[in-house]
Amino acid sequence: MEELGMGIKETSSEGSTSRLFPAKPAVQLRIYAWEPNDPPAEYSGLLKVGQTTKADVNERIRESQGQMQQSYTLHVNELAERDDGTFFRDTDVRRRLVAKGFENPIFGSAREWMRCTSDDVLTAIMELRTGAQLSGTHHETFRMRPEQTDAVNKTLAYYNSIWAENKHAVPRW
Repeated sequence: MEELGMGIKETSSEGSTSRLFPAKPAVQLRIYAWEPNDPPAEYSGLLKVGQTTKADVNERIRESQGQMQQSYTLHVNELAERDDGTFFRDTDVRRRLVAKGFENPIFGSAREWMRCTSDDVLTAIMELRTGAQLSGTHHETFRMRPEQTDAVNKTLAYYNSIWAENKHAVPRW
C-alpha cells in the first residue's frame, strides 16, 4: 500500500491515480489561422480560423481548399489547450473575437472567416487558455523581474499582517 498524500492510499499495483488523472490523448487539437496570398476583394483582410487534430496543419488547410488550391500564409498554429488541461475549439476563438468587436462575415455555409489580425487571434487564444480578458493584442506572457516579485511579496505580507494584529478590532482612523 502506497501513500499518495492527503490520507489517500493506493491499494492496487494498477495505480488508482491513472483513473483519477487519465492520460492525455495522443491526438492534440490545434487552432490555426491563415489568409490567401491573393484573395478576392470580399476576402481581403480576413483570416480563416479553424481547428485540426492533424499533426501537419498545412495538410488540413490544403484539404479544406479542395480542388481550388491557392497559395496562403499560415499566421497562427497553436495548441488549443487551457492551463487546466481542458481543450477549447475554433468556435470558442471566433466567439471570443466577435465579443471583442471583430467582424465574422458569413459566405454561404462558411463561418470561419474573421476580419482581424493574427495578433488578435493569438490574444483570443491566450484569453481562452488563462480565463483572463486582455485588452489590445497582449498575448505574450512575461515573468516578473526578481525585484518586482520581492515588491509584490512584501506588499502582500504587509496587507496580511494587518489582520494578524487583531482581526476583531474596530478600525480607527
